[in-house]
Order: sequence, then structure tokens, then C-alpha cells
Amino acid sequence: LDVTVANDDGTQVKSALVPPGDQRNVQVRVTARPIDAASGTPFEPFAGKDVTLELTDRTAGELGVGGSITPEVTVTTNDNGIATTTFRSAVTRSQNTNVTASTRNGDGELFETDSVRGQNLNNDSDQAEINIAGTLTGDIRDGDGELIRNRPVNVLLAKNGNEIENTTIDQGQYNFENLETGDQY
Repeated sequence: LDVTVANDDGTQVKSALVPPGDQRNVQVRVTARPIDAASGTPFEPFAGKDVTLELTDRTAGELGVGGSITPEVTVTTNDNGIATTTFRSAVTRSQNTNVTASTRNGDGELFETDSVRGQNLNNDSDQAEINIAGTLTGDIRDGDGELIRNRPVNVLLAKNGNEIENTTIDQGQYNFENLETGDQY
């Protein structure tokens, strides 16, 4: 099981920053080989396999398309062993979640990416991380409480010292969008 999520240009990656209210494609790839296969036998795409995708933080968003938008969805792989659904951010604040996958083999044994209930496939390729982007807004005021217009405002990322620059608008407000969550600014 290999779960990925689309980044802002549509490329499938392991971790993506998703703006609040936005949506992205989530993809799972399933490969298999017979249990009695010789060592070194390659894994092949597994077509027609049902896979359950689930958000580890159910308040962060929803999976699915159309009328079946839920924190958990079952999808079926195509001829290439790939199934796709949509993640939609359901929050307006910064939040992170992972998308995990589970399926059963021909003997009914559970294989999943993030649990002790079945064959734990917990490695770098088993789940995708979704970070809901944060927004920082505010006003710049002088000592008398008057708005200060058209002034530069910088946000400093504490872990590496990188600065993000913005300029106050005519009303003296600043707005930094798509800030990565989980960091100190």
C-alpha cells in the first residue's frame, strides 16, 4: 500500500500543504505477489482491490466525492492497481492529518498502514501527510491606536530564520496565507 496526496501543482507526493477549504486528490497504489513466490519476485499492480482510506484526525477534513464525503472511504483499484479519491479540508484553521489505508488479502488477513490490528505496513510509503495551511492576519497600529498604512511586515520562521515579507494594505492590515503549520513564527 502506497498512499500519496497531490501537491499544489497536481504531483502526487507524501506530504502536502492544503489551504483551508481547498481539496486535493488522494491516491493509493496496491501491489501484491503470491505468498509462495520466490524471493526477489516483483510485486505487481493489484487490480479490483477494495481499499479503505481513513483520516487519522477526522476533524481536519473529509474524503470522497459527490454525496459520499466522510472521514473514511472505500475505493477500488483500477487495472494499474491505483484508486483515487478527493480530500477536502473541512476546517478554517491550521491542522494536520494523515491518510491511512487498509485492505485484506485473499485469506482475509488485514493489512493496514497505521495499526496494531493487522499486518503493520508502517513505513515511509504507507501513508500521506496533509498539512492544512495557516493564515496570519492583523492590524499595524501606532501608539495612539491609529492604523499604519502601506508598511512592510515580516514574519520570521523560527527554525531556520527565513523571512516572509508582506506589506500592509490601505487599511493597515496584513495577511500571510499558506503558512506551514506546526512551526513557530
